[in-house]
Amino acid sequence: MYWGWSRNELTDEPLILYKTGRTNANDGGINFVMRPLGRFFQVTETTDVRKYFLDIDKIQRFPITFVVKSENSIEDLNSQMQQLVYKAFGVVAV
Repeated sequence: MYWGWSRNELTDEPLILYKTGRTNANDGGINFVMRPLGRFFQVTETTDVRKYFLDIDKIQRFPITFVVKSENSIEDLNSQMQQLVYKAFGVVAV
């Protein structure tokens, strides 16, 4: 990745994924951080959207990606989570 404050001062830095905890350890921590982007990855087996919002609240202003470990199809997971969001928050889109 190339980044910097101006075109003449670019820094070449590889993207590195750091493991910060045990996957599915149920310890409440974030599982992976990608540097230098500062992107967080949380691995989970749950579709409980309330848990996702707790994790989002932990890191607030930084982007987070949830990786859901499941044998269900993506379409089934999306449908299930949309229903849970509506049930929990009463809105169609979150």
